[in-house]
Amino acid sequence: MSTITRLVYSKSGNSVRIYIDDKYAFSLSPNEVVRQKIDKDQVISPSKLKQLKHSGDYEKNYLKALNLISYRPRSAQEIKQYLHRNSVSPIVISQIISTLKKQNYLNDSDFALAYAKTKVKLKNYGPYRLQSELSAKGISDSLISQTINTLFANQDTLISQARLALNKKTKAFYSLPAFESKRKASQYLYRLGYDLDTINRAISSIDENPLKR
Repeated sequence: MSTITRLVYSKSGNSVRIYIDDKYAFSLSPNEVVRQKIDKDQVISPSKLKQLKHSGDYEKNYLKALNLISYRPRSAQEIKQYLHRNSVSPIVISQIISTLKKQNYLNDSDFALAYAKTKVKLKNYGPYRLQSELSAKGISDSLISQTINTLFANQDTLISQARLALNKKTKAFYSLPAFESKRKASQYLYRLGYDLDTINRAISSIDENPLKR
């Protein structure tokens, strides 16, 4: 059996440091201290101590995950990887992910669409580049397909986006010979994640296109 010898509240009042047999053991939120009916000089069993440490670990890392999400939306896999790097146990990670999903702080569908929209708007990414990056963030194949279909409803939309990407690079290609200009433009769109058919149609459909000169 062990004895709770000290309860030390932080200056902010957001956490309570719990000392067991005069040694710091873990921290809990004030609400959890009340809920668990923790008090000084309380004698606790090994199983109760294990439970309290688990609660402390969960609370601490849940708040870390929530703080990470506050900067920008995250995928579930990003949060899992972050917690794993911080040596959080798989059980606690699973509980945190479950809680965040229930609270809608984690929603891979919303994340995928928001992430893809940003990449298309700022960097003119095409479907293949989006597919690669979303997959790396743990988004399922079905959600990736749904996201790409939402952004690029048809071939015309895809070609328009590819043309927009080229328009931003016109000066870079303008002074090159026609063949070299077209080759550079094709490579550029390929790196952005467009398929060959879209690339060819985007290049050939630009009015007064310097790539033709």
